[in-house]
Amino acid sequence: MTSERGYDDIAEEYHGFVDASSVHRVSIPALVDTCGPGTDVVDLACGDKVLARRLAATGRRVVGVDRSVRLLGIAEELEAASPLGIEYRAGDARNLTCLSDSSYDGVACNLALSDLDDLDSVFASVRRVLRPGGWFAFCALHPCFQRPGWPTVNVEGGVALQVREYFDEGPYEHAADSRVLGRMPWYHRTLSSLLQGLLDAGFALNAIAEPRPSPDVVAESPIYAQVATVLVVSALRPAA
Repeated sequence: MTSERGYDDIAEEYHGFVDASSVHRVSIPALVDTCGPGTDVVDLACGDKVLARRLAATGRRVVGVDRSVRLLGIAEELEAASPLGIEYRAGDARNLTCLSDSSYDGVACNLALSDLDDLDSVFASVRRVLRPGGWFAFCALHPCFQRPGWPTVNVEGGVALQVREYFDEGPYEHAADSRVLGRMPWYHRTLSSLLQGLLDAGFALNAIAEPRPSPDVVAESPIYAQVATVLVVSALRPAA
């Protein structure tokens, strides 16, 4: 699980990174479009605000949950300056003890699953807080094409991604990367592990998408035109 200290130590840098990040311009619209019906929604591992505010702008009542006190503080400052009715709570995605059973229509999670070390517990906790028939929508960095250490290489006519060690799951060490990305945690999982974990937790798969980036995003990151950047998944807690 992401440590409080890990994100607390880089909270301000991370806030700036998110605001400038091209991948968020792919993930957020795709995830918001994938979210299901209902009013009471959780932004799981909400970070500094970005998804919670987009969800609240659609008229939903949003509760944002994160472990990082400093990121929550940034989110609360933004809420105070421009209120959308969002409530923020400190909590651990592995147990979500800050949330009651069967109380929410949906849970959304943007680009945070690779931060978490125990997805079995996360998926079980999400299922617990959802009402029967509720939805869980998440956007993850695509496990087949996005992992630290997979370099982009120049090839004739453009760029390509060098994929390797795909089956080696677990934490990834950013030994020589001093960027803000290099100081974030990262747990790599295969596509089958990610989806099978949902099924094992009792979810039913509802929809899967690999959104194509817009031309302006591709202009910033040409590799995004060659491989899927993010994976968007919608799953349902069965009604019975």
